[in-house]
Amino acid sequence: MSSAGDVFPQQAELVGDIFTRMLANSEALSITGYGQLNMTAQENKIATEGYVSASTAAQVAKLAGCKYVITGSVLEFKRKASDSGVLF
Repeated sequence: MSSAGDVFPQQAELVGDIFTRMLANSEALSITGYGQLNMTAQENKIATEGYVSASTAAQVAKLAGCKYVITGSVLEFKRKASDSGVLF
């Protein structure tokens, strides 16, 4: 996950971690980690030095047996108290 605007990279990473954990808690989905995708890319000589470009991500995901690829960017980050008391 990348960041833009007034968002610090650590904030963007936190949002990505929360989103990934929410998806991982779903019984309908199984998550393939970025590390597994990198390994698949390197085994198939699609990526170099552990980096999968956006243009090859779908190809690598298909080789790894994934049906969907989710990517995104955090463009804005506001602090707000939620019902659970956690600040985002």
